[in-house]
Amino acid sequence: MNVPNADIIFVVLRAVHNPHNRLTNLTLEHLDEKRVHHHSKTDLLHTLYWLEWKSYIKRGEVDGKKTFYRLTQKGEEMYRILRASNEVEEE
Repeated sequence: MNVPNADIIFVVLRAVHNPHNRLTNLTLEHLDEKRVHHHSKTDLLHTLYWLEWKSYIKRGEVDGKKTFYRLTQKGEEMYRILRASNEVEEE
């Protein structure tokens, strides 16, 4: 599986970090990112599955209902690093 670039990894980790996002609304229209439109839905799903495969995120359910993802400790660390990097770039 190809390694996604840091930009799309940050987009997906940021979406997963938001407790209001669920897999059903992890789409281009619902992600609040200016740069998300540079990525296809296929790229977003590939990144989501890659992050799960590498244990940055974990799949779960609430009361047997809709699937959602949450960050693991490893994912929280990656999110903090990428967020700090993005804050520097946006200044």
